[in-house]
Amino acid sequence: MIFINIVLCWRIELKIEDIEGVAANDFVELGVCQNCHDGFHYGEDLSNIPTGATPYTDIKFFNFDWIGSTDENGNECNTPNFTIDFKSIHPPEDLLEWKIRGSTQGHTSPLRMTWKIYEMNYWEQENLTESSISEQISDDYDIFIYIGEDKYNLKEETYIDLLHTDLNPIYEDESGNLIPNGRDNIKILIGGCAETGTVLYFKDLDLDGLGSGEAYPFCPGSQPENYVQNNIDINDSIYCISNNIDDCNICNGLNLDKDCNGVCFGDSVIDQCGICDGQNLNDLGCGCFNSAPSGCDNTCGSILELDCNSDCGGDATLDNCNICSGGNSGNIPNITIDDCGDCGLQNQNCLNEIFAVLPYNISALIQNNSTFISWNFDEILESSPVQGFSIYHLDEDENLQLIQRTQNTYIETNQFTEGVFCVSIYDRFNNEYENSICTIASEYAEITYNLHEGANLISFPYIPEDNSLNNILEPINDYLDGIIGEGSAAIYSSFSGQFVGSINSIEHSKGYWLKMQSNIDNIVFNVSGFPINNNLVYELHSGFNLISYIGEDNLNINSAVDDELKEYIVSIIGEGEAAIYNNTLSQFVGSLSKLKFGKGYWVKTTSDISFYWNPY
Repeated sequence: MIFINIVLCWRIELKIEDIEGVAANDFVELGVCQNCHDGFHYGEDLSNIPTGATPYTDIKFFNFDWIGSTDENGNECNTPNFTIDFKSIHPPEDLLEWKIRGSTQGHTSPLRMTWKIYEMNYWEQENLTESSISEQISDDYDIFIYIGEDKYNLKEETYIDLLHTDLNPIYEDESGNLIPNGRDNIKILIGGCAETGTVLYFKDLDLDGLGSGEAYPFCPGSQPENYVQNNIDINDSIYCISNNIDDCNICNGLNLDKDCNGVCFGDSVIDQCGICDGQNLNDLGCGCFNSAPSGCDNTCGSILELDCNSDCGGDATLDNCNICSGGNSGNIPNITIDDCGDCGLQNQNCLNEIFAVLPYNISALIQNNSTFISWNFDEILESSPVQGFSIYHLDEDENLQLIQRTQNTYIETNQFTEGVFCVSIYDRFNNEYENSICTIASEYAEITYNLHEGANLISFPYIPEDNSLNNILEPINDYLDGIIGEGSAAIYSSFSGQFVGSINSIEHSKGYWLKMQSNIDNIVFNVSGFPINNNLVYELHSGFNLISYIGEDNLNINSAVDDELKEYIVSIIGEGEAAIYNNTLSQFVGSLSKLKFGKGYWVKTTSDISFYWNPY
């Protein structure tokens, strides 16, 4: 212990003087001892008082960080400038530093710095014995003085020459930025690394080789355990050599302990739609972010709707009468729209139009214990609002009894072989025309024609069921040149055995010219058939109309034509005879005075009219 005190306690007096000897000199003292203090200690550290004489050279220790500090006796430091600065004894691995600055006043002479070392046991000691640095400072310690970038080993040098400007502190860095309080250009370092300087070390609390926090200067290799030269540890309480500490403080954890909301060790999860804490609320049953099941069948992507019959995806719709129709409704669309275009009125607003065209030329032929009833109708049922025909028989009480309904223009019945038969028409709503067309049943009748050479103008009051030319005219085919109607004609072809032309059949209402061959005369021609009733109606057009006469034989022409029709008649022409209507006399005049049963006549009218012959 005595050896250590002798070796380690010392005092150096550092003197500065101008080489030219023109100014007052100055000095500072530094040293170490066992009862010395590193920081400010009143009495131990003596503040600097500049030399009063001028010119002079002034040097001092600069300890700016001492200002405001107090020693154990409560003495406060109020200056950074000191002439004496002692420090406690430190091992070689610690590097002690004394910072020096100064100035010259009244001269710019070159300066020389010299030093002496003295033995010292405690800082208050006086009358010290001069010694040598090598004796007082062991080989474990180096002592260097730095002037700028230059360094000098005090164990080897005896003096140092310098310029007066070397005493000045540096107030700007290399970039020209101001250094607060300046940086001292001169310093003395004592320790095992005084020549090389210290290295900054940082505490490594978690022993992973990575440091952090405040920097501590140590001589290289002399730093305490668990000190390292880096301060890159992002968390010095977690051992992590890679220094990859995630947000959950897990080394190399890669934040895998975060839940989807970024909460460490949280319980939030990503649902099947990729939404954190979504709880699959974005899947309404048809996949993520798709619409929910839809339609009346509640399936994904369905656009089916209930139809008016409450069938899902059904085809039933409201028709024009607002009735659910089609699909499975059992209703035919618009079935309640009648032929007038009205909903549900069953043609009541247009019966006159529906029944504007009526049956005509009804006949009832008794044959072989049955009655064959036929009639004419000028419309096609498929394109007409008329649905069909009702056939009645007049009973003993003169009430009409329905025999049958049909879409044909004939029926055959064996219920009745005599009496009155009537035909009416009805629509699809069973509305029926009130005024039936009636006839009295009769057996076949026969008419005899005496045909002469040339043209014979006749009509056919009796027509058989087969009313074709080939059937009716077959007895006179060999004598006949042809048959001519109004705007139509046909001739017999012996080659084909058929009539050819625009006339195919015989009708009750029409007149015909039978043109017999030359040199043919007094040909008896008999035609058997059922008679037509006397209420035959002719639809005449303006001009000449070739029609039949099947009324009373030899009836006076003025009686045969009804008075209400005469004004429309210009003339009536028969075979070789004619009559015209005289408005003044209000009667027909001419060679034609009586009409013959079974003859044909040209009737000229002034306009289109419905015409009939009076029965008597």
